[in-house]
Amino acid sequence: MVIHCPHVGSLLVERPEGLRCIDVFYAIYCKYQKKPRSHEMPTADKAKYQRAFEQRCNDCPGLAEYNRTKIGFLRVDLLRGKRIFGGLKRSNGRWELLFDTPSPST
Repeated sequence: MVIHCPHVGSLLVERPEGLRCIDVFYAIYCKYQKKPRSHEMPTADKAKYQRAFEQRCNDCPGLAEYNRTKIGFLRVDLLRGKRIFGGLKRSNGRWELLFDTPSPST
């Protein structure tokens, strides 16, 4: 299964015995938990991406500083805060990965 992923290109998910949901979710997780390649880095509006990075760090109680200093900017930060799985959509013969913005905490 080939999935088009926002900002980071395509993702190939394979399993000889047949795909399971966990295979798809794990592949998506692995794709976005890596540091972006140079051509994936934004050239404009860098402040918006920085804010997304800071928000991701702050959303991890007790790990904010660790994420900031040891983990750093990841591909997931290219989504500018849209970190909730929104589903997969079949469009023009290809699968597209959708993301949503987290609901505000109450």
